[in-house]
Amino acid sequence: MTILCWNCRGLGNPATVHELRRMISIKDPMLVFVSETKLRKNKSEAIRLATKMYGCFEVERAEGCVGLMMLWNERIDVTLLSYSNLHIDVEVSGIGDKFRFTGFYGRSSWAEKKHNWEMISRLASTSLLPWCVGGDFNEIIHSDEKRGGRKPVRSHMEEFFQCLRGADLWDIRPRVGWFSWASGTRAKTYVCERIDRFVAKNDWRLMFQDCSVETISMAMSDHSAISLKLVGEERMCETRKDYFKFDVCWANEDQCRDIVKRIWEQDDTFTAKVGKIGSSLGDWQRSRRTQAKREERRLRELLSRLQSGPITDVNCELRRKAMVDLKEVMDKDESYWFQRSRVAWLKDGDWNSSFFHARANGRRKKNRIEGLLSEGGLER
Repeated sequence: MTILCWNCRGLGNPATVHELRRMISIKDPMLVFVSETKLRKNKSEAIRLATKMYGCFEVERAEGCVGLMMLWNERIDVTLLSYSNLHIDVEVSGIGDKFRFTGFYGRSSWAEKKHNWEMISRLASTSLLPWCVGGDFNEIIHSDEKRGGRKPVRSHMEEFFQCLRGADLWDIRPRVGWFSWASGTRAKTYVCERIDRFVAKNDWRLMFQDCSVETISMAMSDHSAISLKLVGEERMCETRKDYFKFDVCWANEDQCRDIVKRIWEQDDTFTAKVGKIGSSLGDWQRSRRTQAKREERRLRELLSRLQSGPITDVNCELRRKAMVDLKEVMDKDESYWFQRSRVAWLKDGDWNSSFFHARANGRRKKNRIEGLLSEGGLER
């Protein structure tokens, strides 16, 4: 059971939707809170379908609101309690005792930050349920939560700290990663802060004593996603032996051409050559997909380490290169699902992996034979 929060800096970019869908696929969260969606009316349903979530509630972009969205899966029951241009507050049930979760987005302007803390204080008095809050608060608590840039303003940190204490909310420190926002490409201009976090009341912490927070570097936003794992669980999936099929993205791979050339030059029959090519390319593709997932994980971990490491021009350049490499890995993943979907009328470069993924998996389910009924009505 996981809760995911991310300031995406706009879901109008299909590449950002792709990365959100990718992260949901990896983390399998029951709740997802997305801030700064910057979406206009009637766009939330498209995002829900793209991410394969069960339910969705959106605070649309308007004057004074950058857009907020809450998504949830079918394993939980969600009841909307309240919302504003700063928050979405829900009651969560269906997984044991009820609790309350609030997705929060704090205004960044110094003159308006008092409204952030007033909102949290009001929300604290509206329910007696165990309470957890997560999102982008646009403020830090301690000076060690910022590196580079201007010196933190002590009075602002103190106001935030006193607001949390007044609401009986306590910070859940991440076990993986630290800074959640970064900006700048050179050491002189580089700034990183921990402004995205989860906080919770003590009764909520007692419900989920083994909870842990992870900071996940993202390619399409200067904010990292934050993941709150409530309890440990293992995802069980059915193993399935796949059949061979050629993927269009292989055409740009030198290793693929080398395999085909090496086998085609052998002294065998046409049928034998085709069989060997299929077997060799199938093994190569499985290894390639495994390596791609491992590379994506490595790049996200590298970005997290660089963001927490010393601020130098070398590290800033390594971070920029890692971001480029991560986007390249995602491009290859997009091409893979494009071929699997068998949709010929979409052109290369359209970021819509969720659509391709749904088409590919839908075809697989349609073609699968679950069982056969005999004349006596018995399934075999």
